[in-house]
Amino acid sequence: MWAAGGALTHPGHPCIDQCAASILFANGHVGSWINGDAAVGRFTSKFFFQLYGDGKSVEIYDRMKKAVFSDGDRTWTEERAEEEGMQLENVEFITALREGREPCVNAHDGLQATRIVLAADRAIRTGEVQTL
Repeated sequence: MWAAGGALTHPGHPCIDQCAASILFANGHVGSWINGDAAVGRFTSKFFFQLYGDGKSVEIYDRMKKAVFSDGDRTWTEERAEEEGMQLENVEFITALREGREPCVNAHDGLQATRIVLAADRAIRTGEVQTL
């Protein structure tokens, strides 16, 4: 993982508020992660993700309300009226508890996501590529 950023919107604050990262996965796929706490940009806003691999791609933007998919032959956009990503995560978690089953996103997934965020933080603070 390579990342750049810093406390750019809130200078002097110990927390990083701007991050642009590229993640090279073991299978050769690349992910781009842009996250910031500065106004509400039309595309990146506070949540913007891109994933590419095997001739396919997805870009999720506008606070995760819009997504552009490409399967190599065609491209299409899906939109939601309201921001629902985190709400759906909470509903899934509560439903899994009620049904006595493992949630779709489990503790291992959360740990991996945390490792990625911490690696981005280290990359920004040290200027060095991080390996996970």
